[in-house]
Amino acid sequence: MTEAAAFTASDLNFSVYRGFATLRNRILQRRQARLVLLEKQLNDLDKEHAAAGPVGTGDVVVTSGGHTATLPAGFGFVAPTGANRPPVIVNILFFHALMAPSGLPLALFVAVLWAVIFVDVRPAFAGLFQSRLQARA
Repeated sequence: MTEAAAFTASDLNFSVYRGFATLRNRILQRRQARLVLLEKQLNDLDKEHAAAGPVGTGDVVVTSGGHTATLPAGFGFVAPTGANRPPVIVNILFFHALMAPSGLPLALFVAVLWAVIFVDVRPAFAGLFQSRLQARA
């Protein structure tokens, strides 16, 4: 077997291999069928959520693995529109604290640097912290 491999490697014209076309097509068809099923499940979930209506202004409903959770506006993992949006650094810290703890020291270091810089340049961002909500008549 070693001699055959050495002989085959001796010249590019000897390197002829099967393409496994049938096997590739079967794998692609199986993946396509799985994607079609996932697409149908996603469409069904979209219809369920549309029928349920909004939970609250700015609230986000998250469904995963058969479990449903309602996250209030301003929750760390969600970036709702409006004045209640948390800084991106909050998302980074929560992600590393809960999902990738190996990166937490670096995330904490970046958060400290962000805080130091933010304190220095806060007046430049004063307009971001003003509420834009209008009173109802």
